[in-house]
Amino acid sequence: MKDASTSGVTVKREAAVVDRGGFIDILIEAPEWRVVIENKPWAGDQDKQLERYWAHITRGKFTPAWCRLVYLSANGQPPERHSLGEKLREKLSADPARLY
Repeated sequence: MKDASTSGVTVKREAAVVDRGGFIDILIEAPEWRVVIENKPWAGDQDKQLERYWAHITRGKFTPAWCRLVYLSANGQPPERHSLGEKLREKLSADPARLY
């Protein structure tokens, strides 16, 4: 997110993903970009959890180039396969700056 503005930033905790189900642990939004922080210190991933969150944050004017997923786990493990899905995992792996 080169040269992303921090003007108008909001931070939401347990942000509802109304159109797809679930709650994003931390959602940081600005007029031009979005960041999801999913904190998994002890819980497992839900089925298609990160897929739903990615679809939610990249809808409308928010292109994937201006969106990021940050995944925090207790042991540094990546998201579980059933949470991210192979297609999205490959897409995000092609640009490591999108998934941390």
